[in-house]
Amino acid sequence: MTDPMADLHDRRRENFAGLVEGGKARLDALFATVPALGELAVGTVYGHLHERPALDARTREAATLAAIVAAGMVGPPLSVHLRTGLASVAEGGLRSGRPDGGVRGLPARRFRRRPAEPALRRPRPADPAPAVAA
Repeated sequence: MTDPMADLHDRRRENFAGLVEGGKARLDALFATVPALGELAVGTVYGHLHERPALDARTREAATLAAIVAAGMVGPPLSVHLRTGLASVAEGGLRSGRPDGGVRGLPARRFRRRPAEPALRRPRPADPAPAVAA
């Protein structure tokens, strides 16, 4: 009989390796440096959270991305989840059955921009000279 936690861990480790460029090497380095952090990342984030059936993958990724941005995180967490989030949004948009959405929004976008165009074309005034201490 296999251990369900070990199976979950192995599946999520493979998931991470597939989502992140060089993911397997990164996880190996993380486990070698800080094993507990590696267990947390794989077991909690890519394990328990990604295995929850209440949210579909697209919604879960959107919530994860929102949490990362709200926490002010940058670097690998943001870049990884931004990439996977955009991939899921693009995939969902292709399956949504509404290919006219972008076309209908285009004329409205052009109309809203027209009043601002003259102001955007004007040259910007030069920056004032810095004050000199007397």
